[in-house]
Amino acid sequence: MTYTAVVPVKAFARAKSRLASALPEPEREHFARACFDHVLRVLEAHPQVSGVIVSSSDPEVLAATRARGHTPLMDPREARRLNEVVDSALALAVERGAEAALVLMCDLPLLCAGDLDLLLGTDAELALAPDYAGAGTNALVARPPDRIPTCFGDPRSFALHRARAAALGLPALVVETPGLAGDVDTEDDYRRFRGLSPRATE
Repeated sequence: MTYTAVVPVKAFARAKSRLASALPEPEREHFARACFDHVLRVLEAHPQVSGVIVSSSDPEVLAATRARGHTPLMDPREARRLNEVVDSALALAVERGAEAALVLMCDLPLLCAGDLDLLLGTDAELALAPDYAGAGTNALVARPPDRIPTCFGDPRSFALHRARAAALGLPALVVETPGLAGDVDTEDDYRRFRGLSPRATE
């Protein structure tokens, strides 16, 4: 089974605003770019990833996506929440004939191939990877890509995804690893990341 990966990305210059007291703006932008590059490199190297769709409202992000040979997708103008952005990209994956999709956040600096092995090496119709707090969803695998409407953008998206799956009678496999849980949104997240990988943004 191969998967189309969907990666939603904010403008690098506007990313990680909650790290303002820990990092000056140029370093936040550098960190956002480094995370984006790292996540794409992990996806590019994985044999079960057949294509990557990067959804963004930022022309620079879309140009960088195109330069790497991936599919850039402008966020829908009417989209107000992340779930609408993601669902639009998943609809494109379905239009292109994808049988399965992986939605992956772009701020996972500890992500590795083994994390994707666990997510993609299952027969589950739905798999979820929560953040460290068990509140947000950092990755979702769906077979087919539009198996459920997503709940991304809500701070309780992990519980909401599980509840939505239960309402559909759909078992949701939960995959927890440091690489998948390790998004960097807050100062505590950044300190945890630096403690685990002090050279990762250099």
